[in-house]
Amino acid sequence: MIKESFSLTTKKNTHYACEMVNLDSSHFEEAYAIDMRAFEELNGKYIKKSEAFIKACLRSECSVGIKTGNTLIATVTVNIEKINDEKRASILGFEEHWPVFIGFIEGAYVLPTFRKQGLISRLYCKAVQLLKEKGIQHIYSAIDPRNHANIIAMTKSDFALQNLYHSNLNGDLRYLIKHHSEQVFLTDKQHTVLIDDHDTQVAYFKKGYIGVHITVKNIVSGKTSDNKSATCMMLMKKR
Repeated sequence: MIKESFSLTTKKNTHYACEMVNLDSSHFEEAYAIDMRAFEELNGKYIKKSEAFIKACLRSECSVGIKTGNTLIATVTVNIEKINDEKRASILGFEEHWPVFIGFIEGAYVLPTFRKQGLISRLYCKAVQLLKEKGIQHIYSAIDPRNHANIIAMTKSDFALQNLYHSNLNGDLRYLIKHHSEQVFLTDKQHTVLIDDHDTQVAYFKKGYIGVHITVKNIVSGKTSDNKSATCMMLMKKR
């Protein structure tokens, strides 16, 4: 059971004493309420989850949250699943060596007052640590391509984008993101593409490239001019 204490100061210069904790069944009502809040706020960018699914994530012992006082202000929910379906294995990049257990980060949310404090990145790193302590080596997440803030948080936590696919739950387009614990990129083979140029991204993913971060920069493209900034993704070749 983790309990890590730290403090933070919000933009309004208010100080809070915080604690990172494992989420378990005792946190169900709060965790489920936060997940529903994420679903409502993100308006189509976040998959709605059932009560049973959130309970399963809490049973994984790898879901984590941050509390101030007795209130949860941020959560990352994690599920552990066994991959034994060929289609699912193919989406995840397993050409062989499965069935296998994987960790999947299913949801992340921070209450508005506490955003831009690095809380999600902190929780991602802790969730990865807990999964690896259980022997889980393959750790994934799926994010709506329009959710740039969460993509940035994940790439800062050693996750990389490796595929675009349609969700089995609602058919919406999602980035498949995988954690990489070691440097697996060749920095002399890189490309920058517009974040909404999905066709080009898919073509590079098929060649073994992965998206390592997104940035805002000037880029020459048919979709933008030299003097306009655009949100772009950097792709690097895997070793």
